Amino acid sequence: MTDFEKRLRNDLEPLLSSLDPREKISAYHDMPYALFRYDPEQEFPLRREITMLTTRLTQKGKRVTRISLAQCLRAAITSERSLEDWYQAERGGTVEETVQTITNILEERAPLVDLVAKQMPADPDPHTDVVLINRTGALFPVYRTFSLLETTQGTRACPDDPILSRRSRWGVRASFHGRARCRAQLPAQDLLKDEYSGQDRINIRE
Repeated sequence: MTDFEKRLRNDLEPLLSSLDPREKISAYHDMPYALFRYDPEQEFPLRREITMLTTRLTQKGKRVTRISLAQCLRAAITSERSLEDWYQAERGGTVEETVQTITNILEERAPLVDLVAKQMPADPDPHTDVVLINRTGALFPVYRTFSLLETTQGTRACPDDPILSRRSRWGVRASFHGRARCRAQLPAQDLLKDEYSGQDRINIRE
């Protein structure tokens, strides 16, 4: 069993399975979130483990909601133009311009926080609901995903939300650092492709 599997099964799962995880999951009553960090090479094993974790929590009476930030990203950018149009726009401009445009979309025109909120349980019960938010790395470097926590703080009766946060392959944590700390420049195609297959495949599927 790997280190992340031990942490997920021995630390996170018992906490989420408890009757009321809020006191232990966060020191702040209006931010019942937990960040579960893992390394890039563990992406696919983690997805498998999360599927099994969802099954086990459901069997224990929890209502589990999974939210993919990669799918939210696709929904946001395709609300304005097709993916092929995005690729063409990047080829005709600069990486910085493309990144800033997508950032503006996620912050203003199709706010990421709203896309996530739409997928949250309509009647959240912190004793029953668990929301697993994953694929945080898909937003790097266009969005500082920790802003999700800041924006939603105190805005609703939140369920318990573990944020599955991948460490960047460039050595920065994709869930926290903004564009100013990026160590690589990515074209639009790379922002949307599957980073682990090595193929030019859209990075929005579970």
